Parts: sequence; structure tokens; C-alpha cells
Amino acid sequence: MNWLGKGDNGNQEWYFRMYSQGNTENRANRISFYVFNPEGGLGIGSHFQDPVTPGEWIHVVGVIDGQFTYIYKNGVLRDCDQYRPGPQPQGSCNAYSFSITPVNGNAPLRMGTVNFESFFQGGIKDVQIWNRALSADEIGALYKGVVPPNGLVAQYTLAGDVVPDTAGPHTAAAYASHWLPLQE
Repeated sequence: MNWLGKGDNGNQEWYFRMYSQGNTENRANRISFYVFNPEGGLGIGSHFQDPVTPGEWIHVVGVIDGQFTYIYKNGVLRDCDQYRPGPQPQGSCNAYSFSITPVNGNAPLRMGTVNFESFFQGGIKDVQIWNRALSADEIGALYKGVVPPNGLVAQYTLAGDVVPDTAGPHTAAAYASHWLPLQE
């Protein structure tokens, strides 16, 4: 199920996906971050596949720079994948035999679903979006509660039917949400 992202029919950009514990692709609890060509279809992204404990929060960050996608869990880099040809960074990233040319577009940002075909049955809070790639050090600090302000373009705390953007003018509305008190 695609639980956060920007993309709709013929206007794909990026999204996060999570596979359920039981699925036909043998990807139990896989959490991934993908980028796409605007027309959609095949994407490239990074993932981790760990047991999920009900009631336990997971801090997930996806990063895209000019050549790679990265996914972090609880402040730690878990995977890196090359979506566009070029030099390899220090460390190892997965390379593919095809490439993606993602585009910043006007697709809607959706939380809890991307295409209205499936809906996330869990908790999402503190969605933040930057207009630049965060560094590994910034992501480690973000996990500890220090929000890098440079380039922060949207921040949603997700606590009511009107969802204000505390970093900018992108107020959103919640539809058919069931809010529960947050437990840390």
C-alpha cells in the first residue's frame, strides 16, 4: 500500500510504500521509498524489511538527490539506490540497468493513501518536506527532534480535520480520518 507521496494518473513523482506481513511477493513488512518518471510505471527506490511491532513508532525518511534515493529508519541509513547513471558515492548503492528521470510536478501530496485504492491502517504524524536533500547528520538530528529549518517547505503534525502546514501556506484537509491520541 502506498501510504505517502506525490502522484496520480500520468503525473507520478515519488511515494512511500509498505507491504503487509502476508503478501504474494514475499516482502513482509517492507517499507520503501520510490521515484518515478512522470508517466509512472517502473520506479527505482530504496527499502528496508524489518519486523513491525504494533504500537511502536518508526521514524522513516526518504531522500532523493541528483542521482540516488536513500531510506533511513530511526535516523540510520538502511539502503541507497542509483536511479540515474553517474559516479558511485562512497559506500555502496544498488545500481540498475535502467534509469529514471523524476520531475517536480503539481501532483497532489497525499498521506495515508496515494491513489485512493488502498489506505494505510496505522498512525502517521509529523510529515515534513524539504526542497533539498538532507544530509545523514541532519537526518540523525531530525530523529532526535532537531528539525533542520533550511529548505523546509511543509510540515504537518496531523492532529485534526484541518491540517495546517506549520512551515508554510500548504493547509490541507483530512478526509475520513480516525484520529487517536498519540502515545510516545
